[in-house]
Amino acid sequence: MLHDLVLPDEYDRINLDLAPFFALPRAEMKRRTEMVELMKETFTLNVTDGEVSIQILDEGGLAYGGTMPRAQGTAG
Repeated sequence: MLHDLVLPDEYDRINLDLAPFFALPRAEMKRRTEMVELMKETFTLNVTDGEVSIQILDEGGLAYGGTMPRAQGTAG
């Protein structure tokens, strides 16, 4: 059955979104990453062998509901 559905290539969009960062020197990207990781409103998802773990500094983070529920929802 044909429904004339067009699926966008999400990987092209991701590459376009990341392209400006590829132009930055490695040291600058590392500095920016470290700066953001220290913000209490952020978290990092680490994927190792298919298992997702959450790296977070302040689980309460933002005033409404905290950062941890958002991190867990994203990890799921």
